[in-house]
Amino acid sequence: MGSVEINELKASFEKIAGDSGFVTPPQLEEVLKLAASEAMIVPEASKIFARRLFKVFDTNGDGKVDENEFLVGMAVICAGTFEEKLELTFHAYCDQKNPYITRAGMYAMLKAAYTHSLELLAQNEEESPKVERLKREAADTVIQRLLSTLNRIFILYLFLG
Repeated sequence: MGSVEINELKASFEKIAGDSGFVTPPQLEEVLKLAASEAMIVPEASKIFARRLFKVFDTNGDGKVDENEFLVGMAVICAGTFEEKLELTFHAYCDQKNPYITRAGMYAMLKAAYTHSLELLAQNEEESPKVERLKREAADTVIQRLLSTLNRIFILYLFLG
């Protein structure tokens, strides 16, 4: 991640956080939307995904994400290794009480991916039967990739833990 990207992420965070120096879950969603539109680093975040990222970014558990927590989390998303990104995904969707992804967590991940893929396809597209078919195909592709990622997470968990 280059210094320009870091500075843009920092500026997005500071614009939303203001003098407080931290953001709440709804504010993190705004920061991610702003970062996506200005830096073109991450796709526009949905409320569900922003809440899950908040849970991962809030490393000290104080119910707030400060600038350092935000930048560290974004560094993993933007420039982390495959394993770091898998770990972030796992922590975003696992049940806090159990060290594994529950059925509810898997459902939430697949639903978020499906919804997001539809949002991406709907941008600047006229609705037509062809677009609807492309939306379904894209959603299927995303879900297949997520299931593949879940398998990798599960395998890593078995070997590491």
